[in-house]
Amino acid sequence: MERGKNKENHRSIQGDRMHIREHLSNERTFLSWIRTAITIMGLGFILEKFSFYLSPFKKGIELSPAHLMSNYLGAALNVLAGIVILLAVIRFQQTRRQINEGQYITSITLNFILAAIIILVTVLATFLLTMFP
Repeated sequence: MERGKNKENHRSIQGDRMHIREHLSNERTFLSWIRTAITIMGLGFILEKFSFYLSPFKKGIELSPAHLMSNYLGAALNVLAGIVILLAVIRFQQTRRQINEGQYITSITLNFILAAIIILVTVLATFLLTMFP
């Protein structure tokens, strides 16, 4: 009788460990998305501040459209970083709930939305930088 209990207890411990590993993996993925958002946000701040630091050198000279576009592009990247964080939180909660329920359903909708936004910003940035050198 004791032997059967030990096997059942061992399975329970092993199941708990797998459950914990799934949650830790979900957290690592979430933190990866947060790091990505911080990187995008940093690039946005660099673009905005770089144009700000160039302003004193251009006193009396009309600012070029590219100079103004870097402000808009920097702001767009900061907004994109906020969207990435929002999508990461939604996906984290969704996956957490599914792990707790014991059923995981693959959802690529958020990934497609994020990819579409990044492609849109990339195309827009390339267009603006080529149109206004």
